[in-house]
This record gives sequence, structure tokens and C-alpha cells, in this order.
Amino acid sequence: MSEITITVKQDDGDKVIKATSGANLLSILKENQIPIHTPCGGCGFCTCCKVEVFGKNGSTELLACRSSIYADCTIRVVPFP
Repeated sequence: MSEITITVKQDDGDKVIKATSGANLLSILKENQIPIHTPCGGCGFCTCCKVEVFGKNGSTELLACRSSIYADCTIRVVPFP
């Protein structure tokens, strides 16, 4: 697997992290101390770990616990109310 770059947009500035292609996004965020709400422990039941992924054609929201990343990307953790 190859290395990818993930840019995480945060209120206090962007954070650039490296990860292995195909890795689970929630695991990547937790390993890099990016705050994300996960009351179900990453099982996909609570839908609290939403991230916005930015691409050429706009953005989309995904659950970090159910998403693997295979290419460089820019994301933003959706604030939990």
C-alpha cells in the first residue's frame, strides 16, 4: 500500500497527516489526535463521526468509521451538536 496525504480543515488551521492508502479514516483521525465524536465506538450505529470530504465536484459527507481512504484528500470533521 502507498502513502497518502490527508489535509484536515480545523478552526485553528489545517493539519496535514500521512496515512497508508486503504486505511480506515476514523483510525487515521484518532491516531493523529484529531477530535471526533464516536459514542458507539466506531460501529456505525450513532452516525456521529461524520466528515465532509472535498473533491473536484464539491463535497460529500461520510461516516469516518465506515470509510477507507485510497487517495490524497481534504476533509473537515462535521461538528457534533
